[in-house]
Amino acid sequence: MDGGAPNGRRPVRWNVLLAQGLAGAFAILLVIAALSVPGKDLFPLWAAGRGLLAGQNPYGPEVQAVIERDWDNDALFESAGLSYPLPMVLLLLPLAPLPYSVAKTALILLSLAGLVGTSRLMRLPWFAPLCFAPATFGALMAQVTPLWAALAVLLGYAIERRSPALIGLCVALLPAKPQSGLLLALAVYGWCLWRDRKALLWATALGALVWGGSVLLVPSWPADWLAQVSKYAGAIPGNVFVAYLPALPFILLLLWHGRGWYSRAVVLNYVLLPQVGGYSPGVLLPLLPSVRGWALWATLLSTCLLWLTIPIPGDAPLLTGLVLAPLGLGALLSARAFTLPPAPAPATHGD
Repeated sequence: MDGGAPNGRRPVRWNVLLAQGLAGAFAILLVIAALSVPGKDLFPLWAAGRGLLAGQNPYGPEVQAVIERDWDNDALFESAGLSYPLPMVLLLLPLAPLPYSVAKTALILLSLAGLVGTSRLMRLPWFAPLCFAPATFGALMAQVTPLWAALAVLLGYAIERRSPALIGLCVALLPAKPQSGLLLALAVYGWCLWRDRKALLWATALGALVWGGSVLLVPSWPADWLAQVSKYAGAIPGNVFVAYLPALPFILLLLWHGRGWYSRAVVLNYVLLPQVGGYSPGVLLPLLPSVRGWALWATLLSTCLLWLTIPIPGDAPLLTGLVLAPLGLGALLSARAFTLPPAPAPATHGD
């Protein structure tokens, strides 16, 4: 008889169960703590959608006046106005007729549901993505970043399953939030050109529909949007790239131990188009499968603990310690702890 678990059952891994329980408990605490954060980040998109429905230019002075008057945010960001491309406004247009409080709640619930949905695609317990603090934090801020993180997970799943239509849809939509998905979409488009011509056709056709259609709707929006982006860039203090230098060792760990080219593209998209908001590392959600076993739960637990300890982190050095360091070290521990030794050579018997 084999020396395994009795009755053929797998042994209970109490360390993993304990880590899961702790991570889940602290995720609940994180949600409770983050409920005090006002969900205000949807407001410019909501105001732009209402303006569009009223026949106004979403980047025009009427919408800008509403944002400056009613958006409870830093004056620099209020003056920057709408910093999203028009396709993002169109995607969220169903929320525009609703009162802002209802629209905000609907986006928060949709984002949390999207995070839970990614667990199946990443083959993780359903609550694992909610334990990834920046994604949950972004959802409760009424940010669209968690939805784009879920879209990136869906794209990775579509590539794994070789689903051309789904790949094309994700590639067409990801640039609607450029800092969260532009470089990733370009990387996958290049991969389609090399490896999957059907997905390339779908991405090209759907991209033409989404982006070309938006130009037909508001011909001036690309120039108007670029003007707004220049104002938004001026509202961000300091050099973000320099601020991320302390994270370089952990970034290299993620690049080295990531699961294939797609996870490396996710890391590079985040590094080369950096953001300083506390929600911004949520786009690294597709990296969770790179961390396995107890290392995954230790990573998520440490992230929740740190975010509960330091209120509303929002600059690059803090994000390095709160997210990139746990993820990088978790990937390193996974590579060392969960790499199987080579199978022994079959025994040979002498004559």
